[in-house]
Parts: sequence; structure tokens; C-alpha cells
Amino acid sequence: MQPRRTLFRQILQRGQARGEFSAHADISLAVTMLVGAYYAHYLAGDSFEDNWCENIVDTVLAGLRYVGT
Repeated sequence: MQPRRTLFRQILQRGQARGEFSAHADISLAVTMLVGAYYAHYLAGDSFEDNWCENIVDTVLAGLRYVGT
């Protein structure tokens, strides 16, 4: 799990460095939200609709854009 979390963190940090996300955004928390949402959905035994992952990512990224603005 840690290698995947590290990859997510690096991707989001690069986006933050490019100004795509607020400088105040908590990247570590965003990674936890992405991984946690998937894990919770999986443990609940819920099915993953075709666009489930895209919806979660879009929601977290939208939050990163508006933190502290």
C-alpha cells in the first residue's frame, strides 16, 4: 500500500507545484481520502460503477483547488 500512496502523493505534489491546487491544500490528507474511499467501498461490499473512481478523484481534486482560497 505504501508504494501506491507515495505515488499518489508525488503526483499531487507536482500538481500543487504547478499551481493546479491551492498552496494550502493538505496533500497527505488528500491521499488518505483517495485510498480510504476505495478501501471503505471495497470493505462494504458495494459494487464499483463504471465511473466510480473518476467521481472520487474529481471530488478530491476539486477540494484541493479551493482550500484556503
